[in-house]
Amino acid sequence: MPHPYLLTHSVLHRAERNPEAEAFRSGGRALSFGALAERMFQLAGALKELGVQRGDRVGLFLPRCLECAPALYGVLQAGGVYVPLDP
Repeated sequence: MPHPYLLTHSVLHRAERNPEAEAFRSGGRALSFGALAERMFQLAGALKELGVQRGDRVGLFLPRCLECAPALYGVLQAGGVYVPLDP
């Protein structure tokens, strides 16, 4: 059985091929795929250290901004389930 292709895999694939390519833009600021992957892994590691396990729900209470993307992908990379909490 083939492994599932996860959303985080697309970030890693793009970060490996073209790390400087723009992944997201918001409010005149941009985030590259390389920076997105780096922040994704940082947050995933922190969440795992806090005990987040596969399938755990992780709420993100953030306004819609550039920082939402790495947070969402970090939750997914840690195995968590992203739960948006709209401020």
